[in-house]
Amino acid sequence: MKRLILTILITSTSILNICAQWVNQPSGTTKKLFSVYFFNENTGWAVGGIYAGSAVIILKTTNGGENWITKYDSINNVLHSVQFVNENTGWAVGGTLRSLILKSIDGGMNWYNPTSEIFGYLSSICFLDPNTGWAVDEYYNGIIKTTNGGENWIYQYNGYTLHTVFFIDYNTGWAVGDEGLFNGNVIRTTNGGENWSYQTINFVSSLRSVFFINHSTGWTIGYGNNKILKSTTGGIDWFPLQYNGASIPNSVFFTDENNGWVAGGYGISPDPARIIKTTNGGLNWSLQYDAEPSNGFNSIFFINQYTGWAVGSSGNILKTTNGGSLVGISENIGVNLNYLLDQNYPNPFNPSTKINYSLPVTQHTVLKIYNVLGHEIATLVNEKKNAGSYFIEFNGSNFPSGIYFYQIWAGDFTETRRMLLIK
Repeated sequence: MKRLILTILITSTSILNICAQWVNQPSGTTKKLFSVYFFNENTGWAVGGIYAGSAVIILKTTNGGENWITKYDSINNVLHSVQFVNENTGWAVGGTLRSLILKSIDGGMNWYNPTSEIFGYLSSICFLDPNTGWAVDEYYNGIIKTTNGGENWIYQYNGYTLHTVFFIDYNTGWAVGDEGLFNGNVIRTTNGGENWSYQTINFVSSLRSVFFINHSTGWTIGYGNNKILKSTTGGIDWFPLQYNGASIPNSVFFTDENNGWVAGGYGISPDPARIIKTTNGGLNWSLQYDAEPSNGFNSIFFINQYTGWAVGSSGNILKTTNGGSLVGISENIGVNLNYLLDQNYPNPFNPSTKINYSLPVTQHTVLKIYNVLGHEIATLVNEKKNAGSYFIEFNGSNFPSGIYFYQIWAGDFTETRRMLLIK
């Protein structure tokens, strides 16, 4: 009995420690919050609304979130994204069937529509200065750009559905979305949006958020198979990272190449609201916050590697001042890797493809390639590997077109998958 009581006490303390590093802040609303943005540790904004029967809401804080003041609550509409380029100038966009574009030049005290142009509903914005910015027109599957602070916009891209746009400078940017119900997509530009290259991601059904820390390294997240993907080639190639944290990931944010967070949850049962963190670029993830499904998180933002906020579907706002780190317990609680051998990507391929695999414990691991006759043609891995997620590249330049198989052995785990080389 004493042992049982001690176990309960330890478990309860651990749960409290998990949640204590993300602290609830009073928002004063129960409306859905879809986006949060901070200019510094004190000044920030959150936006949202309800699609029908209620109004847009814009919240502002000047003390790091201890108090939030409603600054706009008057339109039967919804806002999806907010960003400021300085303490005075910012934008918020959204809409239902038609676009809603709001701009403030006094730090969010007052808002106005800077343009008479009408688009479909807008789901994401990215501004680099008071003049230059991009937005995603999710209704008409496009990207629009302004060079005069939002007064005029031009279409730069029309194609499949997009959800989020992200630019790291005036030339280089990415946007992610989906091809209907089956595949995700990534588009990329290196000339400010004049031209876009298109890429299908066939192991997720929809990509929801994208973030790059520099011109080479970035991450995108999606559902269908609930994946976190990483690129180290500026978005030219992507490989999946194994995790089982947020059921439906909605928002990704990194402060450097190692430290990053994903927030998610659909907002309805049984999908939990969760925040997970990595300290090694996405190879491993730890559960930081686990809440009721109704609190599903839609946006996460950090001003540095310690101070960040997350907002969710019931008006909930959380803040951390220590990066969400856990106190007194292992950071890997609640998120455990499983044995996994992913489908190679791309597939079919020519001449190279990437293979992703995951190990829950340290194991001697062997990964080999076979031709259709069962003959071994290559050994990609044959060594002791620590627990984690890995990817390795297979180059088929010296082999003819055809079907090939790759097989992994790790302890008692073995799995085989098929891939197709087409030259």
